[in-house]
Amino acid sequence: MSSNLIQSPEEITSTWLQTALTQGLGHEISNIRGVELSPVGTGTNAFGVIARCKLDYQEDRDDQPSSVIVKLPSTERNHLFFAKRLQLHQRECAFYRLVSDAVPVKTPRIYYNSYDHKTDRFVLVMEDLGNLLSVPQVEGLSESQTLTTIRTLARLHGTFWRKTEQEPIVSLFNTLGKKYIRDVQTVFCLAKPIVYERFGDYIPQRTRDILDRFGPEIDTFAADAYNSPRTLVHGDLRSENLFFNGSGEELTVIDWQGCGTGNGFGDVAYLLSTTITSEVRKRVERDAIREYHDVLVECGVHDLSLEDCLRGYQQGLLSVLIIAMFVGGTLNMDDERMVRLLVEGTQRIASALEDLDVEEFIPRSNRSVSYGKLLSSVANKGYAVYRAFK
Repeated sequence: MSSNLIQSPEEITSTWLQTALTQGLGHEISNIRGVELSPVGTGTNAFGVIARCKLDYQEDRDDQPSSVIVKLPSTERNHLFFAKRLQLHQRECAFYRLVSDAVPVKTPRIYYNSYDHKTDRFVLVMEDLGNLLSVPQVEGLSESQTLTTIRTLARLHGTFWRKTEQEPIVSLFNTLGKKYIRDVQTVFCLAKPIVYERFGDYIPQRTRDILDRFGPEIDTFAADAYNSPRTLVHGDLRSENLFFNGSGEELTVIDWQGCGTGNGFGDVAYLLSTTITSEVRKRVERDAIREYHDVLVECGVHDLSLEDCLRGYQQGLLSVLIIAMFVGGTLNMDDERMVRLLVEGTQRIASALEDLDVEEFIPRSNRSVSYGKLLSSVANKGYAVYRAFK
């Protein structure tokens, strides 16, 4: 492991930051007198520990940042397991190393980017965006912020539409790969009974029916999505990963752990069904899909109608359920902030499922026996036995 690959904020020192910034700035930094550390938000997200470092220099210079953000792996053991299994750390570091300069989206400047394949440990030192506006996920984006985000997302998708076999994104993680989908389906089915127990009061019967039907068919659903037009996807468009300038017309996007190549409508559905309130969604979703389509056309995408986009959005809602099961099933229930986010998110997703007909997009398999069906049955019965003897 690299000697600069620290594992906790307590290891951040003036000397360590001088080395990291020297690499990122391209000239020697040797005049940091002190570092003042503070957590960002609660200091964690689901899969990372984040600290703000205010820097005290012996001599101030315009080409030296006054503050930086340091991102490290989560301290939760189960989060570390799933992050490695799903290659979340590797994905984000690869994005900043290989792709960020080529995307038509503003991303934070990276001063230091280190990843160790053997341990799956990483360190990112990046630009502090504290001068920009980030909206709490519970509050949700406004209508204008949603439209700014959907236009930014469409430019990202449109730039790489049907270009996933080309540089620079050809080497990125394939979010529709068979092995990954098998892992995703496994986590979904194992997590579902846990989510029902934890958040069942917020899951209406229609949503449960959709979840019960969808889990065993995730592999078939993903195969269909693989054969649809693919692009570069972000994978986690929570409002807290979106930073707006003063006018609200320009956006910087962070947290690329879930990025890769895949079906872009999952991003669209995640944004509209979780990152805005249900009331805002009902007012803005038609305009948002129209804006998304218009920008795709501006980017040269001509094989997709507005109706295709509307149906893609509906279909993409099913992929949002995968994320919800994953986070809800692995969540540390002592984290009150994340529990509150999951409750609100569950209610928003259920509302979208009530309003939009997604059942038609669940594959109707004639298989009497399949991996998904067996796994779902075993998971439900196994968890019932576990609860009975706990």
